[in-house]
Order: sequence, then structure tokens, then C-alpha cells
Amino acid sequence: ALNKLIAPMVSGIFAGDPETMSLKSCFPRIHQLEQEYGGLLKAMIKLAKEKKEQRKQGKEVASAAGPGGVLTSFSDGIQELTDSVAAAFNGKVECDAAVTRIDRKQGGYDLNLENGKTFEAQIVIGAVPAHALSQMVDSLDDEIPDLLRDIPYAPMNVICFGYEREKIGHDLNGFGYLIPRREGCSTLGTLWDSSIFPHRAPEGKVLLRSMMGGATNPTAIDLSDRAVQQRTQADLKASMGITAEPDFVRIFRHPRAIPQYTVGHARRLAAINDRLQHYPGLFLTGNAFYGVGLNDCVNASNQVVERVMKFLAR
Repeated sequence: ALNKLIAPMVSGIFAGDPETMSLKSCFPRIHQLEQEYGGLLKAMIKLAKEKKEQRKQGKEVASAAGPGGVLTSFSDGIQELTDSVAAAFNGKVECDAAVTRIDRKQGGYDLNLENGKTFEAQIVIGAVPAHALSQMVDSLDDEIPDLLRDIPYAPMNVICFGYEREKIGHDLNGFGYLIPRREGCSTLGTLWDSSIFPHRAPEGKVLLRSMMGGATNPTAIDLSDRAVQQRTQADLKASMGITAEPDFVRIFRHPRAIPQYTVGHARRLAAINDRLQHYPGLFLTGNAFYGVGLNDCVNASNQVVERVMKFLAR
């Protein structure tokens, strides 16, 4: 189960090493099933039997994935989200203004910006990566910066290929695939982007997106573009039988791509939240804490907004 199921999921979602990741923090539902049934396979067998029995009795059986989930995206890229938020915001948006330091003051905080400006704020919501947050609060607290720095990030290369549809023998009926580490491939998996989101490729064209690197192969970030392309194409040939040359290739390198919820992550979060009690009006959110996906970030942000509203209503 670890090598064939959990490991590819950890690699594909977190670019992580299954030997070091916290099951409880990464996959809370799977952790719950293991605790209840004594193992994942036992849980799957037991749940399958329960559903079969429910069907015999004519009862409605809920899907394990919940009702009607679909993959969604933005027509013009994820910047569409931030542009929409900025347009709806009834206030001033300061762009190209990195916060270098947060200082506490009477009734709130001073935000010192890289451009020399200083903003006063009663409430501060930090939603940037943990390593950036740690620098901002380095002089504010003795413990929070180190706790944030203890959240590691995995590097990732994202390789995009454009092909003529007729040159791809595979039917591309699905979302793509993840590759178990023991297969010895260079890539973690490939998404069939134009199958998931048809608007991402013109008629008669195919867009594939492969991932390389992660916590189990961190040095991949330092490979040359040529080596990255060659190794990825070799994996596409082995996995999908693609021998044609792509019409275009784009390689994106992310030295700190995805935060790693390693063993002890829940304890780190508890310690951070405990320290935040000493700083009323300071809130932290983002994908370093309670989920790396966009839906996770939206859910966490909604919870932060509720806490902010309660804080203002005191």
C-alpha cells in the first residue's frame, strides 16, 4: 500500500518523501481510517463490504470522494484569482512592496516595506510562504521564526510539452498518471492538461505537464534544460510510447515549490498557534499549514476571516 498507493500520492501532491511525511497532516482521512480499522487495506475491504451490504438493503450509498467533485481552473491562469480579489477590494493595493519586518506597536503593528515605506495596521494576515514569514517576524518573537523555518520546502521542475494530437498514440482519456518511485523514472508523473482543461490547447493539439524533482530527488532542480527535457521525454516514451518530438517545450523551475508536512507538523502548528496568542491581531495562513491545494487555502482563509471578525467584534 505504501509503495503503490501512498508513495505516488505523496509525490504527486506534495512532491514529498513518504518516509518523512506526516500521514495525519497530509491525508487526515486516510489516517482516520487506519486508526479505526487497523490499516488502510483493512479499511478499504471493510468499507467495500459495508457498502455492498447497504446496497442489498436498498440504502443510498455515499461516494467516498463526496458529491460530484470536478477539477476546475482559471481560463487565464491563477492570476485571474488575485486580479479579481484586487478588483473587489475596497481599499488600496500596494504592489511590488515586499514586507521586510513586522514590528509590534501600541494597538497594532508596523509593516516595514522593502521600498522604504511603513504601514500601520491593527490586523496583519500573513499569507506568504513560511520561509518568507519567518524573515518578517524574525525580530518580533523568539520562537515563531524558528518554527516557521522548520517547515521545509521541496524543489520542483515543471516541464510542459506541446504535441500534435495525431502524434500521440495514447487516447489520453483521464487526468494523467503518477509514477511509483521504485519504477526508477526521473519524473514523478504527468498531467494530461488538455484532457483535463481543453481550453489549454488549440484544436488538434495536446498539452502535457510533467513534474520532476521533489524531496526524493532535490538535485533535479540543478540539471540543465537539455538534461531535464531528455529525461522527461524518456519517461514519456516508457510510460506512453511517445517517440515524436514536441512542437514546443517550456521548463519552469521552483526551488521552493511545495511545503513539506513532515512528521511533527501538527506539533509545530500547535506551537505556532500558542505563540500567536501573545500577538493579538496577527494571523497566519497559506499552504504551509493546513493543506497545499487551492481549495485548502480558500478554506483556511475563510476560517482566518471568521477569527478576524471575532477579533474586531470584541
